[in-house]
Amino acid sequence: MWDLRLEQHLAKRQQAQQIMNQLGIPVWITLVADNEAENGHLPLIGAPSGASHRAYVLTPTRAVAVAHNIELEIQGRYGFEMLEMDIRNAIPPLAKNLASIVGNNGVTPIALNYSHQFSNVDTIGHGSLELLAKELEHANYFTSNHERFVSADQLIFTLASTKLPYEIDLLKEAAQVT
Repeated sequence: MWDLRLEQHLAKRQQAQQIMNQLGIPVWITLVADNEAENGHLPLIGAPSGASHRAYVLTPTRAVAVAHNIELEIQGRYGFEMLEMDIRNAIPPLAKNLASIVGNNGVTPIALNYSHQFSNVDTIGHGSLELLAKELEHANYFTSNHERFVSADQLIFTLASTKLPYEIDLLKEAAQVT
């Protein structure tokens, strides 16, 4: 979707973290099921596109990628802390390690790309939502599930509509071409 330089990815992620802080959202989880996610929300969190079956956790101060070992170097180059998973599903290792990522158990709300507004491939499906809730309960992260989750729609809308200087320049260039 966007061909961004590393510093632009990092600036967008910092902007996302600032907006999370402003909106009182301490945790944002993005699950990526397949490699078409480059057409989704990954640019909004400063993540690279291309591979599949990974998860991202943003807090106002941290950015963690849960990925296979072959992807970890790429994720690290994009400024993500890396958490290796050895299975195809990112949800179990994410749930097992969420407390250590966010600092303690029970930090809520957790924003998820779970939405009726968007149909992007990085929008979590109901089955994955149920699995994530079950795995977080199993990991003793929290005991009651769905009221702890919120849709990331407000974050996504705010972040997509709040432009950084390089994004304004890209829009100006696009306007001149058309």
